[in-house]
Amino acid sequence: MTQVSRVDQAILLLKERLRKLGERKGPEARGAAGATRTDSENRLAPLRQLARQGDIAERDLRRAFVRTLLAESLGEDLASSLEFQALADRVTQLLENSEQGQELLSLALAELG
Repeated sequence: MTQVSRVDQAILLLKERLRKLGERKGPEARGAAGATRTDSENRLAPLRQLARQGDIAERDLRRAFVRTLLAESLGEDLASSLEFQALADRVTQLLENSEQGQELLSLALAELG
């Protein structure tokens, strides 16, 4: 039962992130050329570049995306710890083992490109 709830939590996190990405793609989000990027956009910039270049394996890109989302949610100070890395890998694994999680990861990564 706890494994399902962890997957559900990760899926909710991804759904929220996709919602925010979708809102940002609206006409107001594009704004003026001189508009500054949010912290979230800046954190995703390296992932966008990797996704566009295609020089990274899909699984590694998914893992990096989940780590970025978790670091954003839990705080950057935790992101450098070994425990955080293990947690991020476990969340990625849980998502990859779920059809709904795989679909959400695919949609999220498509939004990056």
